[in-house]
Amino acid sequence: GFIDAGGALAPAALFARLGTQWRTSGMGMPTGLDYTSVLAVIGQLDLPRKDASDLFEDIQVMEAAAIEAMSEKN
Repeated sequence: GFIDAGGALAPAALFARLGTQWRTSGMGMPTGLDYTSVLAVIGQLDLPRKDASDLFEDIQVMEAAAIEAMSEKN
């Protein structure tokens, strides 16, 4: 799940599960995650608002790093 053994949120686990939610350009390059889907998944976790907001920010940081890494490959 998205909770680790210590009871903390595991943003990387959520990010990995969002692998099918990438938006792409006309050339097939990833441009970012579909935030509607990201927020729907976070909403299902029934987290306090602050935790949900923090989790979304963590996902955005990972998204930016992933886009950079993918663009370097091409």
